[in-house]
Amino acid sequence: MGSSRRNLLGLHCSVSGGLHLGIRRIMDLKARALQIFTRNQRQWDPDPVHENEIILFSQATQ
Repeated sequence: MGSSRRNLLGLHCSVSGGLHLGIRRIMDLKARALQIFTRNQRQWDPDPVHENEIILFSQATQ
């Protein structure tokens, strides 16, 4: 690998307090990608994503 390429590193970032806050945290870290788990994957029947969460998330990504 040439010296002009950077090694990329992935990390876990909390969405505690709302999915939209995950966007802010990723931007603060100057990350270039984000994967989101909207709910804990260990739940059998998680609550749906609420309309207000969708709106806040959409606003955070603009």
